[in-house]
Amino acid sequence: MNSSGVLTGISELSGYPTPMSAFPNPTQGTLEFDAALEGSECMIFNDLGQYIQTSFIENRSIHLNNLPSGIYIVHVSSAQGLKLILTVLKDN
Repeated sequence: MNSSGVLTGISELSGYPTPMSAFPNPTQGTLEFDAALEGSECMIFNDLGQYIQTSFIENRSIHLNNLPSGIYIVHVSSAQGLKLILTVLKDN
């Protein structure tokens, strides 16, 4: 990490599988993560960048069942300071 707190190399993500991903994508409701991000906050935005909701990862997954079909941006923030941004297609 450089002096500005920006990740500068993949080795700085020790303890996490590389690359991290969420599946299935597209999803019909449940989005699962391949890394142990238990309790991490997920802020969900629509394709216009409007805030929709905040969820927390439980059992390596979040539920998007209440959302209509569309494209969503999921910002994941872990307690260890890891930041992950995913584009997810929700399909009913």
